[in-house]
Amino acid sequence: MSKEKCLEEIVFHPSEFDTYEVRFGSMAEIFSSGDDCIRQLIKDQDSRFPELDSEMKKLQGVFDILRGDIPKLAKKYRDPKFVRLFQPEGCDIVALEENPRAWKKDETAFNCCGWCPWKESANDRVNFCGIGDKAGLGCYKMAYYSPCFLKNLPKDKLKEAINNIRREMREVNDKRERIEMRKEKLLSVLKRDPKMRPLLPRLRPRDWFRDNEEIFIFDWDKSEIIKANIQEVEDNGYIEFSARGVKKSTWYNDRLIMKYWELDFFIENPDFFEWYLKKCNIHEECTKKFRSVLKKEARNHGWF
Repeated sequence: MSKEKCLEEIVFHPSEFDTYEVRFGSMAEIFSSGDDCIRQLIKDQDSRFPELDSEMKKLQGVFDILRGDIPKLAKKYRDPKFVRLFQPEGCDIVALEENPRAWKKDETAFNCCGWCPWKESANDRVNFCGIGDKAGLGCYKMAYYSPCFLKNLPKDKLKEAINNIRREMREVNDKRERIEMRKEKLLSVLKRDPKMRPLLPRLRPRDWFRDNEEIFIFDWDKSEIIKANIQEVEDNGYIEFSARGVKKSTWYNDRLIMKYWELDFFIENPDFFEWYLKKCNIHEECTKKFRSVLKKEARNHGWF
């Protein structure tokens, strides 16, 4: 396998390169999609780094705790005392000697479940241990006031937990490296072909359309393309427009709206239009109507 082919398989990891519900199969396909598409894909890669950094920070925190002296660490926090009330069928029923209402969320870390920064609440009575979950030790379901299991974790379980965290940290690093390689590859093909092409709807930025801009809308119920005027584009990408005197609304990523020049591009580039329809995942009946209407529009352009 060539180095270039190997790199492409890494860059296009099948479980990851599925951006905004749009799947690309090769660099050649991305290259043919145009610079605007490539810029949006680069932006999408950048948007993934904060999540990975946050995940790595959490994993590093768990790793440091497991590698440290947990009983010694627990001495820095409140260690509440319990009073056993009764013991039906081997189940301890206990009460706190102190009133916990004024306790802070990290008051009883590594001593008592319920006021620990690593607890993940399931309901008012039960928590899940975030450290146990991150370390792959199973879903530790802990009742409020339960003693922290980490202080008495068997050595074999502790070793298993540390190895699990190491593996997860490697996976996060590997994912980051693949994203960096993917971004580098995308940057390498940017501006090779400056020709503007319609941007796939799922990749459009929210400001793709502007206030007072004239657009085309494909009305698939009536099988025709109509002109419309955008009245307002909200910050979230919600569009209000007027078509034939009727006020309507839609979203910036609606697959059936387009700019003036995009319609012209479709007419002049039928192969790109077919690729566009395929990537938009428009159902077959609508696709046939869209293709038929565009054919009518294309008669004066020498397409058919």
